[in-house]
Amino acid sequence: MEIPWPIALDDHPFNSFKNGSRPAHTLTPADHETVTLSPEEVARLCFQNPLYYRDLILKHVVIPPLNRYEGGDHFYIWLNKNCPVGCTFCFYKSPKAGENTQITPEGIERLIQMSHDTKIDNFYISGGGDPMTSKASVNRLVRGLNVKSLDVYSSAFWAASPESAERIIMELYESAKANPNKPVFTYRLSLDRHHFERLSKGKGFSYAHNALDQFRRINDPNFKFLIRTVVGDDTVQNFLRGLNPVSCVDHGNDDEKHTIVTLPDGYSFKIKYLLEYESDTQFDFGTDEGKDVAYKNFATFHEFTTRWRHGNNALSYHPDGKSKGFYFVMHYDGTINILNASAPDIESSIYKDDHQAILNRNFNDILTLGIIEKGTLHVADIVSEVNPLAMIRANGIGIRDFYTRVLLEEDHTRLYASVRYVQEFIQEGRITRDQMASWPPELLALASLSPEQLKECYHLSGFSIIQQYLRWPDVTAKSLVNLYNLIALGQYFPLTTGNVMHAVMHSGIKEEIKKAFFHKILYGDDEIGPYISMTDEALNAEEDRLEALADETIAKGTDVSAIADAYSSTVLAGFDRLFDSPQSTRDRLISCLMEDWTD
Repeated sequence: MEIPWPIALDDHPFNSFKNGSRPAHTLTPADHETVTLSPEEVARLCFQNPLYYRDLILKHVVIPPLNRYEGGDHFYIWLNKNCPVGCTFCFYKSPKAGENTQITPEGIERLIQMSHDTKIDNFYISGGGDPMTSKASVNRLVRGLNVKSLDVYSSAFWAASPESAERIIMELYESAKANPNKPVFTYRLSLDRHHFERLSKGKGFSYAHNALDQFRRINDPNFKFLIRTVVGDDTVQNFLRGLNPVSCVDHGNDDEKHTIVTLPDGYSFKIKYLLEYESDTQFDFGTDEGKDVAYKNFATFHEFTTRWRHGNNALSYHPDGKSKGFYFVMHYDGTINILNASAPDIESSIYKDDHQAILNRNFNDILTLGIIEKGTLHVADIVSEVNPLAMIRANGIGIRDFYTRVLLEEDHTRLYASVRYVQEFIQEGRITRDQMASWPPELLALASLSPEQLKECYHLSGFSIIQQYLRWPDVTAKSLVNLYNLIALGQYFPLTTGNVMHAVMHSGIKEEIKKAFFHKILYGDDEIGPYISMTDEALNAEEDRLEALADETIAKGTDVSAIADAYSSTVLAGFDRLFDSPQSTRDRLISCLMEDWTD
């Protein structure tokens, strides 16, 4: 993405900036005259235009990885976004009626080809929705993939009767037998209190029995049945009582605990235990309940990462202890990333990239390479230097596969992390003086700062997620409303809803987008509502008062969330004044909204 330097000399006289004590670098922004700035001033301006400088790093800073990671990959796909269950803990708990988002037949064929072109050991056809709502795609993958093992995750919503269970399982079995590569197939039944509540329908565990009975009848060691449940959930124990097992033997330690169940007819299957997340992109960080959810998910993610993944969720470790592959995740829109490693702006696509192109794209980004080599917790530490709430938010939503997307979604935070990895690789000798000789001077200026100076420049830039949204060329009222709602929930503290409204009102986006945004946040879907009567002067005075309140509150050691509550409630009160004579048409109301904030 080629983005021009955003600051023109006539608008921002660079000569007025204070000269720093450090050596200055000479820059030529856009086509303007040459100006001389200190590294600190350069950095501050860079963080005001983070996309351009992030792209500068992508273009100029490329180093070879220490390892080619050819030990065999694990590949997860979210086949679709359709789920007939909708568990309360899942972020797809409210599926939209009629929505049908899934990987296309072209994407399925490209996946199969990729499995033949590279080394994928384990392939998992999984969530988003329930993959068995796309049976044809599942069976095509089972027939065609060149992998060692292939697992399908499902709730068995389709096994309400023995007849339907037999039909579905036999289709899968025939597909597995037709695969010339003979992968070990495992059907993973999701069985916990959430699924049971929605699928039992007054018939107890009959649907789960119907599915299991088909595997007992087939009894093929390469066509397996497995139950996946949640740690601390007793639903499976209730299910087992109806099976009268001969034995239930636990294996592994707390990190990899599983149980082998043997039934009276000699058939055996495995139970695996998972940590439970309370997935919710709309958690309210301004409430005790929201904070509890966020911190619970944080603890769960940390435990998963440290105890189950050796501190690095991107890598799959093999029994030899040396060879490593990647955990790839592909979403139903076709985007592919390395789990918890790929930066959101370098994600690949099944529709345009082969396996080597995906690897190159990740290795050639210094940020993603740093996460791959140094681990999931390392990048969280770097981000927390300037934006600890981003780390809490990335954990708090409880959607592990989207962790890096959320952690690095803010452009200036992503630039900061990129520069910090550049600095670390310079210190380690991975980036040499010869390589730096070809860098643009502003990149040298960024890399030359100490971490403390870099942090100060990050904060002094004044850049925020609000500016990021307003700069998008395809910004919509819907995206701005979504941001407004998340800010109202405290997910981007100390930003407030008042900040959003002020920025949108005075931005250069299309007037119809402004109108739609203000109509939605003030009236919802109503025809009439309050008239904005707070002037710019009043808003500025209110902001000054609240800043003083913030200083006073912090000095007293009060919880900072109180500041956010006071700010939001007071500023919003200015927008809740009703006209004596409400306007009768939507057009007149919106025209009032679009007037400047003066009476």
